[in-house]
Amino acid sequence: MDHELWYSRIFQTRERFQALPKDKIDIFLDVTAEFAQLRATVDQISFEHVQTRFHIEKLKAALFTKISSLETTFLTRSDNQDMALLVQTEVLRKEMQAQKAMLSQELDVLGG
Repeated sequence: MDHELWYSRIFQTRERFQALPKDKIDIFLDVTAEFAQLRATVDQISFEHVQTRFHIEKLKAALFTKISSLETTFLTRSDNQDMALLVQTEVLRKEMQAQKAMLSQELDVLGG
């Protein structure tokens, strides 16, 4: 994946998380910064570190693939956590509505 596409994907993902609580956004942005720093470090690999240009490009490609895999895993887990939170919130909302309805019925019986 080229760098421009990767950065574009990160910025699109950031926009998706704008509705999340601030502490969760901060965690996401911190991890995003770490991925960017890791990619920048990989980009700085030079002939001093590896014997030939072919080896450099091969090493960079392998590292970028692994970084992309880590990023995808992180985003998938984050999405799964968001879905679980939404489900839990909906369950709690329904329980509160049921409790409210029962309390209202009890008050009607007592008042009636």
